[in-house]
Amino acid sequence: MKPALIFLLISALHTEAFEYVFNGVNYKLDFTTQALYIQTIGVERSDKHISFLILNEESSIVGGILIYFLSYSESFAVSDFCNKPVLLPYSILPKGTIKIWKISRTTNNLVIRCNGIEVYNRNIRGSC
Repeated sequence: MKPALIFLLISALHTEAFEYVFNGVNYKLDFTTQALYIQTIGVERSDKHISFLILNEESSIVGGILIYFLSYSESFAVSDFCNKPVLLPYSILPKGTIKIWKISRTTNNLVIRCNGIEVYNRNIRGSC
């Protein structure tokens, strides 16, 4: 099995400045005004996942995201902790090993793009 790597970028301004994510380390990001950028290398069909929780100022969980790269399927799973998980075909992802994921929020929706292609757009307003 190929190794899979996941990197995180907090700043929306410098997409070349990825840093390694350590499990359990909190990063501060104003998700209402900034997007989260994640770089993955070779994650398709790896059983690796990207997950994070969204906390409010009182450190209470108000949402989260899980992207799971299934090894036994032609699909990957996305859950935004507000809606039922959905399976999306790997075929919608751009070709290539290195992928830049942009996770952002509009007033009502959670949007996920992979290398500039929208792969997920769901209404989250009032569902959590």
